[in-house]
Parts: sequence; structure tokens; C-alpha cells
Amino acid sequence: MDPATIVGLSSAIGGALIGAIGGRINALQGLAAINQLLQSTIDNLQTEKTAKDAAIQRLENKVESLEGLVTQKAEVAQLHVKVDALTGRVEAIATKVGA
Repeated sequence: MDPATIVGLSSAIGGALIGAIGGRINALQGLAAINQLLQSTIDNLQTEKTAKDAAIQRLENKVESLEGLVTQKAEVAQLHVKVDALTGRVEAIATKVGA
């Protein structure tokens, strides 16, 4: 083989190797960019989840408070019925006594 052929073959092989290495580097850079995008998306989702969990907790606290108020209102209504019954008895006794 003459020197020109050797130089031509080595240039072709070198070019192919450089192209393959460059392609792999580009592929790795692309994968790194995808990885960063996915990590950013995961971080955003975790932030949103934390905010939604806090909102759910606040709503659960409000529901608990409202349930307590409903229970208190029912208890007060029962007391009004008892007071009305006692008022009727007191008035009946007062009428009998002549007061």
C-alpha cells in the first residue's frame, strides 16, 4: 500500500470515529437535557402536591369546625325544647298557685 492510500484510509477511519464519538456525545447531551427536564417536572409536581396537601388539611380542619358547630346547634335546639317544656310547667304551676 502506498502512503497516500494509508493516509486516505486513516482519514476515513478517523472521520468515522470522530463522527461516532460526536454522535454519542450529542446523544448523551440530549439525554442529560431530558433528565434535567424530567427532574424539573418532578420538582414542580412535588411542590404542587405539597400545596394541595396543605389545602386539603385546611379544608379538613374547616369541616371539623363546621361539624362541631352543627353539633352545638343541635344541642342548643334540644335545650330550647327543654326550656319551652319547663316554661310550660312553670306557667301551669303559676296558674294553679294563682300567681
